[in-house]
Amino acid sequence: MRFYEQLGSLFCFDVRFNPAERACLNPLPDGQIQFRVQAEPGFAEVQLVYRDDQVRAASFSCRARDSRFQYWEVTIRPVTPDFRYSLALKHDDGQVAYYGRHGLTHVVETPWHFAAAAHVPFA
Repeated sequence: MRFYEQLGSLFCFDVRFNPAERACLNPLPDGQIQFRVQAEPGFAEVQLVYRDDQVRAASFSCRARDSRFQYWEVTIRPVTPDFRYSLALKHDDGQVAYYGRHGLTHVVETPWHFAAAAHVPFA
């Protein structure tokens, strides 16, 4: 799937997301899930592309920036407790990148799997 209707660049963009770290993937007690991504400066958009009962996208907000990174965040309330997801990013210059379990790819593929039973929210 091409979220932005074009193939993603395999240029070595610096995108950091590790679902094993609470700083990146944080289930909340009310059933929402918070995602955080760090990306090199220059990205105009970051989208969480996920499939629970249907394919959806949620826009990240850029919460902060410094000379090294932009810090992006989005919180979703999925319809199902288990879902697959990956990231779609659009650079200021129009290039797009798709980021999944194996890193940067040409299209939305190799998604991560979120299973609510495996993630205990902080109380």
